Order: sequence, then C-alpha cells, then structure tokens
Amino acid sequence: MSWRVRSWALGLGMVALGVSNPAQAFCPTKGLRCGLGGSGVTHQEMTKQSIQELDAEFFGTSELTPSMKQAIQEIWTANAAVDEDQTNGFKHFDGESFAAGKQRLITLTDEVKRKLAVGDATGARSSLGQALHTLQDFYSHSTFIESGGRGALPALWNASIGLPEVAAPEAPTCKPCEGIDCTHNVITPSLTSGYYGGEVEQPAISSKCRHGGPFDSGRGPRGGINKDTLFPVLSEHSHLHGAAARSAREATQQFIRDLKAQLTQSQLELLLGVGPTLAPANAVTLLSVTDVGGGDRRFTLPVDSTLSRVTVSMSGSPSLQLLRPDGSVVKPTDREVEFVSLSTGLVATVLAPKAGLWTITTNPSGAYSLTVVGESPVNLDQFTFVEPRGRPGHQGLFRIQGSPVSGMPMTVAVELSGDIASVQVELRSKAGVPLRTLHLAPDAEGDPLELFGSVELPSTPFVVYALGTLTHGERYQRVIPQVVHPQSVRVPAPPERQERAPTPSP
Repeated sequence: MSWRVRSWALGLGMVALGVSNPAQAFCPTKGLRCGLGGSGVTHQEMTKQSIQELDAEFFGTSELTPSMKQAIQEIWTANAAVDEDQTNGFKHFDGESFAAGKQRLITLTDEVKRKLAVGDATGARSSLGQALHTLQDFYSHSTFIESGGRGALPALWNASIGLPEVAAPEAPTCKPCEGIDCTHNVITPSLTSGYYGGEVEQPAISSKCRHGGPFDSGRGPRGGINKDTLFPVLSEHSHLHGAAARSAREATQQFIRDLKAQLTQSQLELLLGVGPTLAPANAVTLLSVTDVGGGDRRFTLPVDSTLSRVTVSMSGSPSLQLLRPDGSVVKPTDREVEFVSLSTGLVATVLAPKAGLWTITTNPSGAYSLTVVGESPVNLDQFTFVEPRGRPGHQGLFRIQGSPVSGMPMTVAVELSGDIASVQVELRSKAGVPLRTLHLAPDAEGDPLELFGSVELPSTPFVVYALGTLTHGERYQRVIPQVVHPQSVRVPAPPERQERAPTPSP
C-alpha cells in the first residue's frame, strides 16, 4: 500500500523509556518507517488501536487476555503482509480499481464468515486483516478525502450500496504539480485513485493521477496524490494524511461492527480471541529453566508488587527451598502458601508475595525443570524475528519465514506491556546461563514499549528474558518460555502465486 513504516535506531541495551508524541501515518508496520523516515500512522497501529477499542465496546473490558492479544497480532500481521504484493493494485484501491477493490472486501468478508463457521479462527483473522488493509488504503490512495469526504464509506463493502461516481477511463484526473506544490493537482470532482508503476492496472491516458513518491516510475503528470505519510517527498498529499488516517480508523471500526452483525456471539468471540471467561488476563512467566545436569543450583528472582501471586513448579526433584526477600523460608504450613508435593517434584503458590529479591535453591540429582509463573499486568508479550520487505519507499518489517539463523545479524521486534520504566532484553541458555544482551531501541515516534534492533544469534537454543525497572522503581523480570532453536542455514521460502483481480458481482 500504504500507511508505511518508521526508521528505527539502535540504542543502549538498558533503555530509559520516555513518553513520545503520538504518531500520525500509514506504513505497513512499525520499526522501519517507509524507508526514508516519513512519519505517520501505520496499518499496524491503526488496526491494533481500533480492535482494542472494539474489544472494550463489545466485551466491556480493557484488560486483554493473552488470546485476545494474539488475535490482534494475527489480524494486523495479515494486514501488513498485503504490502508485500505491489503488483495487484486492486488490493490497495490503486489505479481506479474501485469495483475490484470492493469485490475483494465482499469476498474476504464471506471468507471470514465461512472460516468462523468451521472454527478456523486463524484463517478468519487472516482474511479480516487482509480486508482491513485494502479498506484503509482507500482513504490514502483515492481522492475521497480531497473531495471533502470523511469517515466510513460503507459502499466499499456493502453490496447493496453503490459506489460514488468514478472517473471514466478516458477522463483526465490530474495535472502536473506546480513546483513542489501538489495541493491542487486533482482536476476532477469524480472519485479517482493514483496509478503506480509496476502494478497490473495501467492508465488508458497519460493525464491520470499518479500514486506519487520517488519510486513511482509510471507515466503521467508529475507528482502524486498518496497520503501514506507526513513526509512530502514520499507523499505529495501529506497535508491530508491526518484526515485520511482518522477516516481509515473510523472505517476499520465500522467494517468490524457491520461484520459483527453477521456473526453469532460465539463466532465473534472466536474471531477476537475471547475465551469462556475473560480471566485470568495476566498470566506471566518469570523464570524458565531446563537442565540435564544435577548439583546445587541457586536462582535469584526479582518479584515486583504488580504480581498478585507466584507459583514455583519443580519437576525432576522434590528438593527445593524458597526464600523471601527478608531471608525467611517459605513453608507449606504458611497461611499464604498453597503447597503440593509430588513424587518427582513440587508446586508451591505464594499469594500476594512481598516485593523484592527472592531466592530459589535446589539440588537435583539429574535432569530437572524449574518454572516460575504469576499474574501481573507487566509482561514480555512478543519477541519476533523480522526482516524488511516491500517495494522501495513502502517497506515494512515482516516476520521471517522459517527459523532464525545463527552466526548472522537478525532483526528482532519486541513488545512489552505494563508500567515499565526501563528494559534490557537477554538471551539465555535453557539452563539459565546468559548468552547475549540485546541492544534495542523504540521507534523514534512510536510506543516506547515496542523495541527493535539487530542481534547475532548464538548457535545453541535459547530463551528470551526481559528485565529492568518499573515506573515506581521496583525491579521486574519476565520470560517467553518457548525455546528458540537457531538453524545453521537459511532456507528460502517458495515464491507466492500470482493473484488475479476479483470479478465484480453483477
């Protein structure tokens, strides 16, 4: 498309997370803003914020469960991935492809309903994300905003409502920009959108509007009409970016509301990741260790006051001692302790644990695993390997296909939640031994709890830890317990099949 991506910079491993101004633009994802640093609201931001607000509207909660967060991630990931196809303009409402773009939205809506009917939540979220991308692009790539339009336009997805008058194929729509001023280059009152060099859709005459930007190589009047960013070099109509972003966000929410009216309550909950209950929403992991060797082991663990409970699970040995910050031993008979002894392990839960540095000592004779979990709004939500993809000027950071490769630089995207003041991200072995400290930084204009950076991976499996301080000064530690297994070589993904524009329904 579209609402494309921020530049990112590397910083110190321990990053003081300040408050930044809200961003205002359209790139596919955060972390690499449109290649040239053009700022604005991304598809990722727009989709996440819209669905978070709808979750509160539909379900009456602002506390998202892990499954609700996962649903949002799957939807915005599918949304951003549409920008990897810069050949089929109808996916972006480019080249006056309004009929084909509308049919795409209708078809994808039907796919969402069909997939939910058979319980395919992942497939339904993918179809929804793709539809939202095309819908959001309409506001950035067409002249709806230039003509005074604002807000949601249900005619884009409702088959029973006709589209506004569209410029005829032989009708001129744009004149060359006057120097660097492109504010008056549109010369038609009819709805039109820009053509982009390299896309299937090509103009019948040379006086059709261009998408614009330094990478648009097609024939036509100098300049363009896209509102993807706030950077005029990339978006000649950048002065209308804010209006386009606000309207695209309103349309996103109205599209989902209209979809909701066509679903059962259980299908809506499946789509948005709502389980039988909304609790517990805040399950977190503080420590995850697996080792094949025995012997004395000692772990220190910062427990912060946001944790309402902590559960220590030991498998492979019943030998474990848990010490509070004041040095007192946690006993099974303590009032705030729930203790279960097993033949080859134990489970101990401490309710309302005191904040401070806790100590765990154990002496297994052989292989064992030790896990500490809790409930807290502070969490390490995501650690993803990403790479830049997309056409020049419209790049985004997308999840890599396949496994990460050791011994070569890999870009990572990290997301946290909660009242966090600083964070350091570490890679540790399965046995808990530190391997790497990552040097990450937030986007220049983005969420301070979304970090990006580069790391050369170790050759051994590892687990990702985040540690630092909360806004009130307490230390915290969180873990993504899934073990990452780097590969020695990169296996390229097979090429994607070419997609034809959908035929509009009669």
